[in-house]
Amino acid sequence: NDTMSRFMCHTKLGKDPVLSLDLSNSFSKGTGTPSLVAVAGCAGDADELSELSEADQGTISTIKIKLADKESTNVDGGMDSSLSNTTSSMRASVRTKSNTCSIESGGKIGVSVCRFRPDGRIFAVGGWDRRLRLFDRASSKPLAILHGHEDTVT
Repeated sequence: NDTMSRFMCHTKLGKDPVLSLDLSNSFSKGTGTPSLVAVAGCAGDADELSELSEADQGTISTIKIKLADKESTNVDGGMDSSLSNTTSSMRASVRTKSNTCSIESGGKIGVSVCRFRPDGRIFAVGGWDRRLRLFDRASSKPLAILHGHEDTVT
């Protein structure tokens, strides 16, 4: 009986390795169920990504991770021991995928760093293309692209 399996989840982001990952606390609207939002930055090969659909070309993934709902936690806030080990208390799903730069531009499309602002409302992504991008966490829409770095943003 592996109780740790209840605290794990996974989701597929693509075949390229994840190079950076950051997490921010969140709550599901309406239910108040605790959750996490993750931003993950992947390596990317322009030739391979150009063969994918536009929706799958992103090297930045925003992931929603739903934690245990209120019914599956006990009074002390821990996991309810009556949950079977086949019941997952965490679920992850990719909300959006975004590009660091257009594949047609010939730029380097990989991501070297992802970080949430301390309040969790904005995240920054540093790319191999020497740019820093700011995104709104709620919508994952780009807010700004900062130019001027002389090398990969780390």
